[in-house]
Amino acid sequence: MKELRAIEGYDIFLPGHGTPADKAAIDNELIYLDKSSKIFSEANNAEEYKQSLLAAYPYYAAAKLIDIYSPILFGSQEH
Repeated sequence: MKELRAIEGYDIFLPGHGTPADKAAIDNELIYLDKSSKIFSEANNAEEYKQSLLAAYPYYAAAKLIDIYSPILFGSQEH
């Protein structure tokens, strides 16, 4: 992601879904990735991770996505 941010000559990116984005979107994503990694490293289980991530980013409306990926992060334990 940081390498993408450093590319010169491009101001607009097509993220794969949603509207085209500028480099500020990359900056925001890097902040999100750092924060979500910190939350993951401090979480004791999938539910704690989910609740902390939703509290940090309530406007992302990502509860279902977190449920999909939590088994990958925490194993197949119940959450």
